[in-house]
Amino acid sequence: MKDAMKILHVETGMNLYGGALQVHYLLRGLADREGVESVLVCPSGSAIAEAARENVQTLHAVPMRGDLDLLFIHRLLDIIRKETPDIIHLHSRRGADILGGI
Repeated sequence: MKDAMKILHVETGMNLYGGALQVHYLLRGLADREGVESVLVCPSGSAIAEAARENVQTLHAVPMRGDLDLLFIHRLLDIIRKETPDIIHLHSRRGADILGGI
């Protein structure tokens, strides 16, 4: 049998509405799909960390101190190297526009 496709999702929002809520719905839908492994990277103490816990194989709740937290880039790179995902899905404005681009 083929290994599961590993998707690393990055959501940097603290609250569970808008984009973070869409990520929660996506993770819930992917949890029912055979052959898909979801990994979530999100801020420590965020609402999505609690809401998505049962729908991901791995959860990385890491410190995130705003839009220009350059140390988050290093934390994210460490997670990417450890997880070796097939796809990195940057969901939020901060993840996709600033930190993900770097």
